[in-house]
Amino acid sequence: GGSGIHHRRTIKAPLSIPASGHGMAETALGAAQWVVSKALAPVADGVLEAWAATRTFGLNIQALKTELEKVQATLEIAATKELPGLATEKMLQKLWDSAHNAEDLLDELDYFRIHDELHGTYDAADQHGDDVLRDLAFDARHTIKALGKLVNCFPWQRAELQQRSHGDSFSASQANQEVSGCMPSLGKLLLSSCSPHPHVRGDEDRGIAQETPMPEFNRADFSQRMRDTVEQLKLMRNDVKDILQTCGHRTVLDIAQRRVTTTPQSAEPKLYGRDHVMNNIIHDITEGQYCDKGLTVLPVIGPGGMGKTTMIQHIYNNQQVQNHFSVRIWICVSFNFNLGKVLEQIKEDTLTVEGENGCSTTQELIEHRLKHKRFLLVLDDIWQFTDVDDWKKLLLILGKSQEKGSVILVTTRQKEIADQVKKSAEPKELNGLEPGEFKKLFLVYVFDAEQCPGDKRFLLDTGDKIMGKLKGSPLAAKTVGRLLRTDPSLAHWKRVLNSKQWAKQSNGIMLALELSYGFLPFHLQRCFSYSALFPEDYRFRSRELISLWIGLDILTPSDQNPTFEGIGLSILNDLVIHGFFREYKTDGGLRYVMHDLLHELALKVASHDCLRLRLPDVGSVEIKPSTRHLSISIENLGGYNGKKLKRELEKLKTRLKVEHLQTLMLFGAMDEGSAKIFGDFLGEANALRVLYLPLLKYPVESMVHNFSGLVHLRFLCLGCLPINISKFYHLRVLDLKSWSSSGDFPEDTSNLAKLCHYYTPRDDKLHYDICNVGKIQLLEKLKVFRVNKKNEGFEPKQLEPLTKLWELGIYNLEKIHTKKEAAQAKLIEKKYLRRLTLGWDSKRSSDEPGVEAMVLECLRPHENLEVLCIRGHRGPTCPTWLGDELAVEALQFLRLDGVSWKVFPSLRNMGDLCELEIQDCPEFSSVIPTSWIESLRRITIECVKLLKRFAYSKSSHGAQLEIIGWGDLQSLDQVLVFDKETGLEKLTLERCPPLELKHLLMLTSLKTLILKHSAGLAGLAGPLGGQGDVEWQLPVEHIEICHLNGNSWNELTELFPHLPKLSKLEIRDCKNITQLVVGVDLRQTASEMGGGEITAATEEEDDGVLLFPAHLCDSLQKLKLLSYPELVLVDSPTLVPGGGWLQSLRSLQRLSIKYCPKFLSAFSFSSHIFPSSLQFLELTKLEGMGTLEPLSNLSSLTRLVLEFCGKDLKCQGLQSLLTTGSQLKELEVRGSHRFFANWDPNPRRAVEDVEGGEEQPTQLVASTLRKLCTDDAAGLLAAPICSFLSSSLTKLKLHGYGPEGMERFSKEQEDALQLLSSLQKLEFRHFHHLQQIPAGLCNLTSLKMLSINHCPAVSSLPSDGLPKSLEKLDVYDCSEVLKRQCRWMLGTIPKTIRG
Repeated sequence: GGSGIHHRRTIKAPLSIPASGHGMAETALGAAQWVVSKALAPVADGVLEAWAATRTFGLNIQALKTELEKVQATLEIAATKELPGLATEKMLQKLWDSAHNAEDLLDELDYFRIHDELHGTYDAADQHGDDVLRDLAFDARHTIKALGKLVNCFPWQRAELQQRSHGDSFSASQANQEVSGCMPSLGKLLLSSCSPHPHVRGDEDRGIAQETPMPEFNRADFSQRMRDTVEQLKLMRNDVKDILQTCGHRTVLDIAQRRVTTTPQSAEPKLYGRDHVMNNIIHDITEGQYCDKGLTVLPVIGPGGMGKTTMIQHIYNNQQVQNHFSVRIWICVSFNFNLGKVLEQIKEDTLTVEGENGCSTTQELIEHRLKHKRFLLVLDDIWQFTDVDDWKKLLLILGKSQEKGSVILVTTRQKEIADQVKKSAEPKELNGLEPGEFKKLFLVYVFDAEQCPGDKRFLLDTGDKIMGKLKGSPLAAKTVGRLLRTDPSLAHWKRVLNSKQWAKQSNGIMLALELSYGFLPFHLQRCFSYSALFPEDYRFRSRELISLWIGLDILTPSDQNPTFEGIGLSILNDLVIHGFFREYKTDGGLRYVMHDLLHELALKVASHDCLRLRLPDVGSVEIKPSTRHLSISIENLGGYNGKKLKRELEKLKTRLKVEHLQTLMLFGAMDEGSAKIFGDFLGEANALRVLYLPLLKYPVESMVHNFSGLVHLRFLCLGCLPINISKFYHLRVLDLKSWSSSGDFPEDTSNLAKLCHYYTPRDDKLHYDICNVGKIQLLEKLKVFRVNKKNEGFEPKQLEPLTKLWELGIYNLEKIHTKKEAAQAKLIEKKYLRRLTLGWDSKRSSDEPGVEAMVLECLRPHENLEVLCIRGHRGPTCPTWLGDELAVEALQFLRLDGVSWKVFPSLRNMGDLCELEIQDCPEFSSVIPTSWIESLRRITIECVKLLKRFAYSKSSHGAQLEIIGWGDLQSLDQVLVFDKETGLEKLTLERCPPLELKHLLMLTSLKTLILKHSAGLAGLAGPLGGQGDVEWQLPVEHIEICHLNGNSWNELTELFPHLPKLSKLEIRDCKNITQLVVGVDLRQTASEMGGGEITAATEEEDDGVLLFPAHLCDSLQKLKLLSYPELVLVDSPTLVPGGGWLQSLRSLQRLSIKYCPKFLSAFSFSSHIFPSSLQFLELTKLEGMGTLEPLSNLSSLTRLVLEFCGKDLKCQGLQSLLTTGSQLKELEVRGSHRFFANWDPNPRRAVEDVEGGEEQPTQLVASTLRKLCTDDAAGLLAAPICSFLSSSLTKLKLHGYGPEGMERFSKEQEDALQLLSSLQKLEFRHFHHLQQIPAGLCNLTSLKMLSINHCPAVSSLPSDGLPKSLEKLDVYDCSEVLKRQCRWMLGTIPKTIRG
């Protein structure tokens, strides 16, 4: 039909970069060619001319079309000329403006043509015969209509026109000319309350949020405007022709259309030239100068493109860094440092912790979450501080963490920023890479190798010259390297080297990027350049970029790629290949990011007609009169009052022609008052094609007063649904993703004949609410179509005309009862369809299997389908087109949900399949070979016969498989065939039969093995030790065993010798394991071992004995044993070097033994029990230890947790863990209520001097302890202990679980507490009988936080007050009296929390 898309040929731009002189002229030439091509689109197929019913009007259109074609021919000639410079650029600019006028004019005409086609109105389409008098009469009728609109003219225009209309010489033609003076131009169209168009309302009291009249067509005005535009174009064209006669032919070879044929790396797996800096930073923050300090801020400074972010990413993901920091947060700050946004991001990226419900603000929540954490915060790419105090506030918040060694890494280009953020650490400055390292990086991008291939060495001389111009910039190496790899010929490389852009030396990096941009095909240039309208560091969704490109008429569908979705994704892929975008995977799907330097390039090359600004920058940015695309960041409007905002916009309006704007994009939210001020600014913006206001939650008319008059609109993105949406006949994309309310599309939404894409917050009501959707024949995505939702307008035949569909979901298919009705959808004819969902209502009361089978058979899709989902089908078998007669061979993703088939497709015949999902299909039963699994990217099978879950995934982190069995699963062979050695790196088996030896032998890449609730580890007919005479090994590093039944001790004992790399072992709830022997040399026979020592503690030889072989002493680093009520540690009779008991595990760093009360029952406690390599030790309900003397050798221990390890456990031996040479920084002891009783860490000794034998204290030693949690407050608060801890302890948490039920602290205890001079955080918890907080807290001059939780008897704060240093008071679940007192403290303490 006439409302279709008019295909245009791709414009080829000359090889040039916008800079100055002739470069700018060539840019203007390319822009003019593009606009002329767009202007010709409405008249390309003759439909618009046919609509122009009268001879005179038809001649107007023909004349304009002819003149545009002449302009196009002139510009094609210009493309072959060497354009001289600035004067030519100005002439081409004027021609560009005139072409825009023509484009707007013809676009308006096409709008009214579509309206007449939809509504049957006639106006200009009305035929009046060939008689000239009738033509004149028709002209006169429109002239009189124009005169009737005098009320819409300015008063002086109306008076003058009335006076002249009485003269005899006033003709209809003159009337046309005069009226056109007070008629709107280029989209400023007359609005009439008495329009003949059927959808115009005359109710003036509806308000601006109600439906407003449609712009009215005036034939006389359009005729005159077309004549004027033709004359203007002719004048400009002739001027350009005169200039071209003096221009010579271009001498630069145009290779802009050359395409990349390879796909380089999109990630940076190796860091070149930064190893020294990176390793120094890693050392300093994990074990060097910053690891035991307070909060450190370390700036990294350097120009754009120097690899700051890349280096920090490598640091952030370094394993040593991950182990050191329990919390890691990455925030890209970009231009303005916004404290609120930074805090929200920290809140999102930190886990919830106990007790946070009492936090009333984001700041309090962050402080609470991080108070026990060592964290690494990356603030990437800070440009400026709007308020430098915000930075100080952030440091104050984060500095309250009690854990030492937290670090903030900041990257910035600005030295001023580095100086502002640094504390004690000097900035790390990055400049260009050292030449040798840079050459390696450059060659990797060109040849995928650090050395030049032998047959390409003839390129090296030229390549060295190119590298010399790139100034060591990694980003420049990437972009130019990718350019060079497209054509490894000397001629191409020399063209790159000799490009005129190298002559400009002020910024070599930008020159390199501009060069790469110049070699892009013209359509890629435009797509890339207009991405500058988005903010820096924006994470693009593909739909956002494609929608913008559609709205700007950049995308040109072709016979090879006829859908906007297809051509848009192809262009995105090309831009990724060329290095202008980078793919970024998130939980929300794929995103695209652009390096900040490339964003600068996009801003530069788009500056001819694009402007992106922040409101404070209005006075400082260059605003060109040619600007037609405007993007404004309004994220900081909170600092603007109405007058200031209005003043900024008025200033902008004086430098910008709002009436020429084709694009308006606003990033950030605003209130209704600000929206109205913007509305005044946008009063004349009638030519808009793109309106992007995703966060506008108010009626759009409040901001764009003439919204209904935006007849050119192509892309509309709003936070609400406008009531008159169906009037935008040119609309191609409607994005309501950020709409948070609900509503319905108007009944006549199908009038949007050009709509291709529309997006809603959910794939539900709005997607199936368009009646007669078949009228929208260009629609590419219809995610939900409900069959026969109403009596009319939702029949399957509505889908027949939708031949451009890319994605389709058909639901309620149970409402189709005949083959004829099903066939009306014509799915097999939709050759562009890539994603299809076919759904039957799973909650339907009845079903007809035979009918459903017939319907599904008739819904056969085209063979190009890539993604298929079938839900709720209750037919007996899969359709033939998915089974024996596979017709969808291109299928990449298949999901079957709730189908009751007894016959399923042969999955192995689907050669292109990448992902498979099968759920709630009780009859599905298939034995899957591992070889076929590994050909896929992901498999998820849930709730089928024998399997509760079967999940396989493959990613950059490796391949992993999880199997959860149920039902009658007797062997893994029933569901899985190990037909070859597998690349699985992680295997999880839950409620599965034993893993047999034949399975194990296939797991040659396995690193992690997890077994839960299974009958055994391995069901073997013979010994596990070997297969015949062949010894075997697995590379397993991590094993987790949970609820393993059978002879698990024996199976594990036999398995361990075959795991030489085992470093992490967790065993829990295997009740039949009763003894553990460590360091056994299993190569010795039982007789050589002298089994007596093992069996002495057991009644049955070897029953329940788990043996750790000798090699685990060197490999095991983490061990966790949980819930073994009978487990006993038995000393090994055959010792390996390193000592007995667990000491022989000399590489062990982390050990947790929980709920194993008898574990040490065979230990004499006369020697050390644990290896000195331990850094973390956690013991829970472990009885019999008595003192900490057996731990005194743990000089590397940094954290010790002892929970309920005996009421009589004493701290004797603790001093050796807390003094010089030891590392213990955190101690938590609970359930031992006299742990500290009578402990003197600095005992007195007698010395002789001339005055006699007086006792003198030994020289006091410093404690390493920083954090302490205990329920022995009475024993701890003694002067000798508190003096010992005074210089190191910063955090103290006292629990009141003790048996005495402490009511108050003694004077000695209060005095001792005041000795803790370094204390910053003090907590009292669960003191149910305590009546008063200890006095003297005011003397703790370093105290910043005081917390009183679950202390109901405390009625008041200390009478002598609190320290002036206190920043936060947290009172939770305490008496109302205490809470009232805290209310009185408001204003005296920065933060008071009452809960």
